[in-house]
Amino acid sequence: AMLPVWVGLHLALSPTPVGELLFFVLLAPVGFVVDSLAIKFGLFTMADGTAWAPMWLVAMWILLGLTYESMLSWRRKTWLLLLLGGLTGPLSYVWCEAVNLLTYTRPLYLTLSFHAVLWALLTPALFWLRDLSLMAVRPRATSQPVANLLAALERELREPMDGDPKVP
Repeated sequence: AMLPVWVGLHLALSPTPVGELLFFVLLAPVGFVVDSLAIKFGLFTMADGTAWAPMWLVAMWILLGLTYESMLSWRRKTWLLLLLGGLTGPLSYVWCEAVNLLTYTRPLYLTLSFHAVLWALLTPALFWLRDLSLMAVRPRATSQPVANLLAALERELREPMDGDPKVP
């Protein structure tokens, strides 16, 4: 119920509200697909038996997206993102299990290990998605957001990643 208030406040205070909004618009279907696949493949089951990620779970992804502005200094430290994602990503789902909203498949140590690896990989990818969203709305020769997003993706793919050798 408070999601629109928090998103609105975040966008009002953001130096790049259009890019942030684009990030949230992209983040919602990503969260829906990732959690729906987790349900489909039996990582966890929803208490109400639904086969798709419920909207409240998708809303948690958007709330997660609100925190990325405060973690900007970490986005270039891939090892830290992998570690923090692997540790903190599954914690919200553990809380959901504690309040009987979902149930992890047993054995729990195996399921949580898989979920930790999934979130370790997702966290840097979501920072990358945010960076692309912000780059897509920067003023360019074209005012087309989709063209800008594709141009930003092309630039990002050409740049070496952390630890990659620099090519002259």
